[in-house]
Amino acid sequence: MKEIFVEVKYTEEGFGRAKSDEAHKAKFQKTYLPLIKKSSFLSSQCNNEKVFLANYQILRNLVHISDTAHVVLLFPSANSKVSEAAKFAKNNLLNNAGRDRLNIVHLDELVSYFESQSLKASVKNYFQNFRAKYCF
Repeated sequence: MKEIFVEVKYTEEGFGRAKSDEAHKAKFQKTYLPLIKKSSFLSSQCNNEKVFLANYQILRNLVHISDTAHVVLLFPSANSKVSEAAKFAKNNLLNNAGRDRLNIVHLDELVSYFESQSLKASVKNYFQNFRAKYCF
């Protein structure tokens, strides 16, 4: 593995869609469709413009999955909308090989780990404040 792409969702309600306008359609054809066709990790339905635009923000990340690259989705476990979208993407937008390269990490678990490893009170305090703000 050489690259890790990380999409962080602190408080957002999900992954964005794109308008089905000429600008997004052109960007799909010119930028994303060549990446999708080259990928051996995306499901075949990702070739569909409507599917891509409906899952625009998450697929902009998933197109980077490769033999040497993984994608990490990092968000609070209590964010059910993002969690559902991440599970949908993993189960429907990726094939078996792609699923192994998408990692779902819960922000609160990561913060707990950092807290447990912190020796300085100021660092622990930082992560406690971070948890209160972003790990609802």
